[in-house]
Amino acid sequence: MASGAFNIAVTGMQSQSTNLEVIANNIANSQTTAFKANSITFQEIYVAHSNTYNNGTQTQFGNGVASAGVTTDW
Repeated sequence: MASGAFNIAVTGMQSQSTNLEVIANNIANSQTTAFKANSITFQEIYVAHSNTYNNGTQTQFGNGVASAGVTTDW
C-alpha cells in the first residue's frame, strides 16, 4: 500500500518536472524570431483491478499521472 502511494507521488513529480522544462523552454525562447510556444498535456494512469462484475466491466483506480505529450501552439 505504501509503495503504491509512493509511486503515485513519483509520477506526479516527474510530470511536474516535464511541465517546468516546457515552461523554461518557452521563457528562454520567447524573444527569438518566429517563436512558437509549447504546451503539455497530462493523462491519468489507470490500472484495471482483477475483480470483474457480471456485466463484464472491471474496477479501475488511479495509479498516477503521465505526460501525454508536448505540442507546439501554432
